[in-house]
Amino acid sequence: MFNSVDYTREGANNAVVLVSLNRAPSAITTVSVVVSNPSAASAIPYQLEFSPGGQQEDMVVLQSQDNNTFEGTQPYSVTLEVIAGDPCYVGQVAVLETEDRDNDFRIFTTGPVTPGQGEFQGVSGADDICQRAANDRGISSTFKAMLVDGTNRVANTDPWGQSGAMDWVLQNNSHYYRNDDLQLAFSTTGLALVQFIYNENLANPLSPTTEGAYWTGMGDHWVTEGDHCSRWTSGQGNGRVGNLKAEDMSAINDGPQPCDGAHHLVCVEQPTP
Repeated sequence: MFNSVDYTREGANNAVVLVSLNRAPSAITTVSVVVSNPSAASAIPYQLEFSPGGQQEDMVVLQSQDNNTFEGTQPYSVTLEVIAGDPCYVGQVAVLETEDRDNDFRIFTTGPVTPGQGEFQGVSGADDICQRAANDRGISSTFKAMLVDGTNRVANTDPWGQSGAMDWVLQNNSHYYRNDDLQLAFSTTGLALVQFIYNENLANPLSPTTEGAYWTGMGDHWVTEGDHCSRWTSGQGNGRVGNLKAEDMSAINDGPQPCDGAHHLVCVEQPTP
């Protein structure tokens, strides 16, 4: 007998399978554990032993394989087979079906948009623009805009670490690839950020071809600034932008720009719910 496992996730979530026998075996009994797709996950250990006088429950850890390759969700199975020992158990087979969710995601940039005009009405409007752009590219995943307003979306409130995140679009311990050429743009730490404070930079600019600025609302270290065009609903005032061709802190904070201007959005793929 064993418990079900919803999923494992690269870089973040391993899973535990509890394996038990209905009764004590008459002899030392060995259960093999085989994962159908070793590129998705591995089983630790790959064998279990149950003895007549020992506990009749043990566990297997399914360890996701973080391979830095954009591959999407990978289904796999775990086969438990009694291969030696108590003849009442030998030959019994149980199969667990599960999946490994990728920690490799895509990003892309939209065309220039102006806060408060058209669909760009707040954070949700920016998300709608990103989703429509993803659909136009034939991508079925959910995408959200990498910008903040301090109320509806927050990346960070602590310049020396990470706290206060709300509806943030990046995941911890994940890799983000430019959709246009599938080159790595950046990887996040366990705080779901690139920690510029420790002199980490992006691996590559956010866009391989598009130059200029994109709306962010962020100052240094991903902290929300007051420059966010009335939470992205107005053409009055200023909004913080990032530089699409930068790899340092200016990639998220390249200063303020007038809200009546038009700049890009950076759209970020979200994990499977």
